[in-house]
Amino acid sequence: MSHLRSNGFGSFEQLIAVWVDQVLATRLLKLQGVKLIEEQADRVLLEYPLWTTRPDDDETVVSELRYRFSALDIPFGDCSIDWERSVY
Repeated sequence: MSHLRSNGFGSFEQLIAVWVDQVLATRLLKLQGVKLIEEQADRVLLEYPLWTTRPDDDETVVSELRYRFSALDIPFGDCSIDWERSVY
């Protein structure tokens, strides 16, 4: 992944690497901007884009993903963020 991209108005695009179960990946890949990074036997690593005005804020990343996943009825506890492969 690359560096944060600015929209020119004070917001930055974060690219969050998230491990999810294979079954959930198909639902998430239908969302705009979500991309497949890596596949394993039962887990998939996805790139999930978020926009922020506060880079390097891992707490906001977690709360935003938890909120978005809950809106899709996806249990966030079954997912894990790969911080080393994320740009935030």
